[in-house]
Amino acid sequence: MSRLKSLYYHICSALPTRALLKLNKSGTLFPYHHVVSDEWIPHISNLYSYKNRKEFNEDLDELLKYLRPISVEDIAEAVKHGRELPANSFLLTFDDGFKEIHEIVAPILKAKGLPAIFFINPAFVDNKKFFYRCKISLLLEELKRIENDKDELRKFSTGMNWNFTTMPEIEASLKKFKTEDEPDLEKASALLNFSYSAYFEKAKPFLSSGQIAALKKDGFTVGAHSWDHPYFQSITEAQQLEQVSKSVTFVKDHFNETTLTFSFPHSDEGLPQDLFNEILKLSVEPDLIFGIQNQKCELQNRVLHRFNAERPETPMSRQLNGILMAILLRKMSGKNQVKRN
Repeated sequence: MSRLKSLYYHICSALPTRALLKLNKSGTLFPYHHVVSDEWIPHISNLYSYKNRKEFNEDLDELLKYLRPISVEDIAEAVKHGRELPANSFLLTFDDGFKEIHEIVAPILKAKGLPAIFFINPAFVDNKKFFYRCKISLLLEELKRIENDKDELRKFSTGMNWNFTTMPEIEASLKKFKTEDEPDLEKASALLNFSYSAYFEKAKPFLSSGQIAALKKDGFTVGAHSWDHPYFQSITEAQQLEQVSKSVTFVKDHFNETTLTFSFPHSDEGLPQDLFNEILKLSVEPDLIFGIQNQKCELQNRVLHRFNAERPETPMSRQLNGILMAILLRKMSGKNQVKRN
């Protein structure tokens, strides 16, 4: 997080939360996470940080001091009938379907009586396929062994047809890889003599069908997060619609979801209005769609925008006021509505 943003949250934390809620006439807040864990997770930790159990519990207690939990069904009803979202409420969401959802997150939420949506990618369920971003994290983990050896780094860089000599340059290049770059990820693992499959077989990082069914039985909602997590901005409209349709249909058919939800992988920014028009014409269409544009308003497309709540350096005791103030400032400046071309 930048110093400027950190200062912003620090200043906002001194403001009275209840006064901000009253001024804001706030609807529903949508914090999102991927995992919660006290451990270093090699297939995730080199990509982004996440909160531990203590931090997560403290965040939930902070939310519950000022907001009430709301169900996805209540949200869907409000959107369907064009009503305002329930005031001073929140709904938690989690992306990517990692096993920590079943092992750590769900027990904490269940103990507090909190609903949540767990968004999954059907391609990864039962560990049938390994997410390419996880491969990037594992490569970065392996590269730590040679990060101080300039000759080895140069050898790796040359093998990748790069002209880099430092670890930050190599890391930046690896993090730019997308789904279509998987052959290069295979090349990189061969250069490091590292086996994704051996790690994958042992770690089994994703939820199984049985674990997802258990989450559903416990009252949580299962949502779709695309079929295999591509960058939507890099694929055709036909492929985008297939990713939405296949994943939403999978969730409906396999887990008997009646309120169908979809969250965009990576980001929804820059996606055109035509795509949303077509999504809402699908034979199995989502009742709610989730983006990540920090609580902006886009109800005309059934889109609810979330904010990232998993950065350890920003506890909810600081972040909540920052989000409320950002919404208030955008409303005052007429910039709180998402407009698509």
